[in-house]
Amino acid sequence: MLELGEDPNCVTFIGVLSACGHVGLVEEGFYYLYELMKQKGIKPGLEHYMCIIDMLIKAGQLNEALSFILSTPSKWDVFGWTTLLSACRAHQNYSLGIRVAELIPDDVANKVSKSCGVTEVGELMDIKEERGGGWMETENDTFSLVSVDNGDPGFLFADIKIPPDQDGMKGDNIDGYHSEELGLAYALSTTDKTIPIYIIKASGKISAASHSLIKLISKVTDRLITVRDAYQFHTFQDGRCSCADYW
Repeated sequence: MLELGEDPNCVTFIGVLSACGHVGLVEEGFYYLYELMKQKGIKPGLEHYMCIIDMLIKAGQLNEALSFILSTPSKWDVFGWTTLLSACRAHQNYSLGIRVAELIPDDVANKVSKSCGVTEVGELMDIKEERGGGWMETENDTFSLVSVDNGDPGFLFADIKIPPDQDGMKGDNIDGYHSEELGLAYALSTTDKTIPIYIIKASGKISAASHSLIKLISKVTDRLITVRDAYQFHTFQDGRCSCADYW
């Protein structure tokens, strides 16, 4: 755009900062925010600052994300604080999560609590992950998958039971595992190794544990595995993911 003589606007920078977050270009993201936007006479808004928070969280820099919130001359809304709190829970950084909860302004804390379905912000750190679900597609079939946690850590591929077809879909109920892991387990045990595997996660992001596991499985089994979560596609092949571990 710059080479063509076109000046970026505020919307352009939202796209650029979001792209930096997706590929882990933290230093470049701050350059665009503090240097290039200033050069172009564009004042950053809350939407630009949220892109930086998302970028830092995806890079695992939660402390830096909090420092950025505290040092930025902007009134952070419910979405900003909730994003950081959810990231603390996802990364199991509960001490930082408690600190974040204590720093949320009183006029925002009640709204954050309501958006997270709790009575107090601090309770967010104690919420268990909701039941997951999704779909898995093989060469000839599509399966509905639901994960249920009943405290039983045991899991075997042989535990997967597929009841009779219902409206063209096949159901699945497995204890204690993420739905994407259930779909992958079934696909590996029932399909030819030359067939690509496609899994759709119905809600939320793929977990860090599942992401690492599927990378390993793609290398060990030499399979092409694609997982679509609520935010993006992850294509796993030879131990690597197309997201470059930023999601």
